Amino acid sequence: MSIFTFLVVPFVYAQEIAQEAGPTTFAGSYTLWIAIVIGLVASILTFRYAIQMKGSTVGQILNLFGFGMFVVVLGFLSVVVAWAEAPTQKIVHDLLFILGYILMLVGASRIRRLSA
Repeated sequence: MSIFTFLVVPFVYAQEIAQEAGPTTFAGSYTLWIAIVIGLVASILTFRYAIQMKGSTVGQILNLFGFGMFVVVLGFLSVVVAWAEAPTQKIVHDLLFILGYILMLVGASRIRRLSA
């Protein structure tokens, strides 16, 4: 599957849903994709800043935040792309969100220890 197919199929699917539903459903799918793009950019920039810090303690903390954000973005993608039945997608979505937030919580606790 090419990257083009990966990006176009959800929009085609969103248009089919929009024909069956109101404007809020259609706008909701675009805002979800905007959130995914922003999340990916934020994750990439966080990893880049961590690399620039060359393995310092703050760089390691940024890696935790970047990986946590990336896992949350994967959680968004798990419900946008139809890859399994709805209950399975919901479980994977929730587990990815939990893992992402745990990683960011570990990063926040390490920041707290730095200030003590």
